[in-house]
Amino acid sequence: MLKRTNLSDDSCSVSPNKETGLIAFLRRNQQRLGIIFTVVVFILALTTFAHLVEDIDRQSLSHALSNVSWLTIGIAILAAMTSYSMILGYEWSASRYANAKLSLPTLALGGLSAAAIGNALGFSMLTGGSVRYRTYSKKNISAIAIIQMTVFASLSLGVALPPIAAIMAFTDIDYSAKALHINETLLIIIAGAIIAGYTIFLAIASRFISKEHPSIDSRYLCLGPLNLRVPNLRLTLLQFVITFLDVLAAGTVLYCLLPASVSIPFGTFLTVYLLALAAGVLSHVPGGLGVFEVVLLAAFKEQLDQPGLLAALLLYRLIYVVMPLVIACLVLLVIEARNFASHQTNKLSTNAAPQIALLVLISGIYLVFSGIVPERVSYLRELSNIFPNIMINSAHLIASLIGFFCLIAAQGLWRRLASAWRITLALTIAGTVFSLIKGLDWQIALLLSFTTVNLITFRKIFYRQSKLMDATYSKPTIIVLGCTLAVSIWLYCFTYRYTPYSNELWWQFGLYNDVSKGLWALLANTIIFALVIISWLLYTSPPKILTPTDAQLTLAKHIIAASNQPYGALVFGKDKDVLFHPLQDSFIMYAGHDRSLVALSDPVGNPKTTTELIWQFRDYCDLHNVNPVFYQIKPDDLSDYMDIGLVIVKLGKEAILNLKQFDIETKPEFKEIQQIGNDNNLTLKIYNAGELPFEKMKTIIDSSSHKEQQRGFLVGKLTPEYLQHFRIAAIDFKGEIIAFMNLLETNTQEISTIDLIQIQNNAPKFTMEYLLLSVIGSLQQEGLKYFSLGLTPDTELKPNKNGPMAYRLGSLIFRRSHLLYNINGLNRFKDKFDFEWQIRYMAIPARLDPFVALTDVASLISGGLTTAIER
Repeated sequence: MLKRTNLSDDSCSVSPNKETGLIAFLRRNQQRLGIIFTVVVFILALTTFAHLVEDIDRQSLSHALSNVSWLTIGIAILAAMTSYSMILGYEWSASRYANAKLSLPTLALGGLSAAAIGNALGFSMLTGGSVRYRTYSKKNISAIAIIQMTVFASLSLGVALPPIAAIMAFTDIDYSAKALHINETLLIIIAGAIIAGYTIFLAIASRFISKEHPSIDSRYLCLGPLNLRVPNLRLTLLQFVITFLDVLAAGTVLYCLLPASVSIPFGTFLTVYLLALAAGVLSHVPGGLGVFEVVLLAAFKEQLDQPGLLAALLLYRLIYVVMPLVIACLVLLVIEARNFASHQTNKLSTNAAPQIALLVLISGIYLVFSGIVPERVSYLRELSNIFPNIMINSAHLIASLIGFFCLIAAQGLWRRLASAWRITLALTIAGTVFSLIKGLDWQIALLLSFTTVNLITFRKIFYRQSKLMDATYSKPTIIVLGCTLAVSIWLYCFTYRYTPYSNELWWQFGLYNDVSKGLWALLANTIIFALVIISWLLYTSPPKILTPTDAQLTLAKHIIAASNQPYGALVFGKDKDVLFHPLQDSFIMYAGHDRSLVALSDPVGNPKTTTELIWQFRDYCDLHNVNPVFYQIKPDDLSDYMDIGLVIVKLGKEAILNLKQFDIETKPEFKEIQQIGNDNNLTLKIYNAGELPFEKMKTIIDSSSHKEQQRGFLVGKLTPEYLQHFRIAAIDFKGEIIAFMNLLETNTQEISTIDLIQIQNNAPKFTMEYLLLSVIGSLQQEGLKYFSLGLTPDTELKPNKNGPMAYRLGSLIFRRSHLLYNINGLNRFKDKFDFEWQIRYMAIPARLDPFVALTDVASLISGGLTTAIER
């Protein structure tokens, strides 16, 4: 498993937040319980599915499939194309909502690809967000706009489903009640309540719409402490129509595939279809597989021919899910291959890795299932003339195992591991050979060959040198493995249910004995899955936040000096642990609170290794079952954070002053402050690192320490041990230091920033302003290019009651740190500085509430830090 080479046993540990009771248990085991819930729901769905189709045999299913005409399939494909064309409407509305200007071809590529992959895999917010970011960011669309588009597109269907289902139920109450197995009166009450609830909510919400509008087609909805950015009425109604047409077309795909004798009203069918969609989403099973089918089979088991309905569901999955998924993957891979070949992209920015991982995943599932179903007798007869029977039987078992290992290796490909690439390449080549030997399965051999070609084409994007077994198994991986195994078991039971079980089946290895070969394949895959689960449970342990050693701080000092990231010097506060890249040329500093590990800013150091380091931090968090959070990151490398499965939340803006263009002489207000300082005999003195006149500063430090508790994480500490690492800019007044600040700097002369500013209570007026302006002038003379005055919320430093809640909580965090001095003292002059405002973000897992992450950061800053360093 993943090992941290940068930690030592003599460092101090951090104890986790000590909670008791049911809530604490749920928080500690959130990920495990989520996986258990999803797998249990899937198993229950499969069990119910097996019960509903117990009277269906292979012959009746094959007959039902053959009865579906090509004309019907063509109509279903046209309906699917109509449904997916509505996705373009989703993207157009989302772009209007986010005020993002994109061409229709770009919207089509991003939206259709995101929808196809999201429909197949689920996790649409995450998978769709990554695809959209890769596509739209190339058109200079900001990360926050892409996030807003993703949220809008993902929530549009979910928000519109209940009223559409209620409206459809009213089209035929009698039949709808029978299909849903409830009383007509109860259905009328439920449907009426849904429509009335939406109507009342819209009427009430219209009274709380703020006059402020972030874009032409959006407004702020203020509900007490909650402020939401919502589309305006025109865009809301338009999107509802688009969603309605999308649902209508998607339902038509399945409806036209039903047996010709169907007599179910379309409105009733669409109501049940929408409920099945909702159940699939809520189950968190990838693609709603099994759950969606169970709802429809249970609803229409008396009205429809079951083989015909099952055949329609299989064709629906093929037409509406599989085909668009394959097309989306092919289109994205072709585009990426073209860009890759023309050097328009590099190995770190290509979007091909997730698509190749998906191809390997599909290939693996296909191989696993092919190990269960019988082989064609004619093919086996021909193969027996070439290969010995024991080789053909062994190839059957090996091919199934290769498929299951492909499922595991796909996670490594998503993480861009070179070791996973080598293993997967061997697996796909071997799988191609063994799939032909075991039964001339040319379809899977063709798919594996195509996957192999893509692996070879995109070899360079799998650059990470970590070992495949160093990373723990992610939640989606465990779910996919468990669901694949569960389907395999069900498929085996369904295929061979008329074959009585006997112990002799384990020892019968005849060429045509598919029952025994399938049984052995199931056993082998079950053993592998059991080992994966044991490994996942045993190697997941709470993290330890350790105090950096002197050797680590020395290494960090050299890395910071060679970088353009002066904020990395906050590591000397010793309230954050450090994670170094194996090459020891970059590091991440982080602290822990509750179930989160919060990394402060982007990785510090060599830009060529920071992408790998981000993955390394994600692996470490997965290993210990905690949430990775990156706080105050720049927009330059947001794709790296989205690649590891995080979503982006806007925090505020950093005030950057261009010292090459800033001229104090042209600012009368600043010249007046300088004159006041000179009249008061204020003098700037800059002390080099290690020349700290602590005795002269002791009065200021003591008064500040008494006034409020020491902060941490985002700022340094008012201690000699910390301040000795920096140059100190101080104001001398009659031989006494009355104000000072420490400067975070590097050797590159690119950018410097302020950490702590302290001032005596009885200091002359404008002392702090004089200190800051004098420092700026001194740094200009030294040739520094940029000077940062810190992060500020988007609008004003004080909380804005009409602003988004995230900004208000960001304001609270801002006020609780000493960074407030960076801007607040010069707030009335801020327009005179001509700042270059650079947006800063927070990256968090999709499942984590942003307010929880911000609360964790606030706890790390304040004296109430529960994961306190035990010294």
